[in-house]
Amino acid sequence: PPPAPVLTSPADNLKTNQTTVNVVGTSSQGSEVRIRLNGVTASDWSAFTGGTFTRSVTLSEGANAVTAEARNIHGASAASAPRNVILDTTVPVVSELSIAGISVQDGTALTETVNLTLKVSDTNGISSVTAQFNGATLPVASGSGGYTITLNPIALANGGYPLRVRITHSAG
Repeated sequence: PPPAPVLTSPADNLKTNQTTVNVVGTSSQGSEVRIRLNGVTASDWSAFTGGTFTRSVTLSEGANAVTAEARNIHGASAASAPRNVILDTTVPVVSELSIAGISVQDGTALTETVNLTLKVSDTNGISSVTAQFNGATLPVASGSGGYTITLNPIALANGGYPLRVRITHSAG
């Protein structure tokens, strides 16, 4: 039998919000390759040229183990080393948006500089939180109680000003 294929993509321990991923690897010439996802066949045996193969597979939500097998007229190989991919299509959850422990609602009037506390969670972690107030980027501090954004509306005329907060989880 041929040696086990070698996977070159996706990166091991990839976190993504895309439901499909290209599996790329190498195998011996004259072999056919199939891809397995969590031990289940995800692509039929198919020939390839040049020693390199690419197959697209559809991921399941959560952890996915991707492997490849090769076969030729002498038999089938062992499975490749797995590549682990986490599919996370859920959005981060904001559990609190407050000023000094008091909940903030759309249209809350601010008359002084305040620290806005934002508590966010996601099953696979938060990679970044960014904020803009009236079009200007604000620093966001991370701490054990969540994220803190300092707002200073004092120099602004009376009226409504947008606060935009973007939360990105580790899957993108």
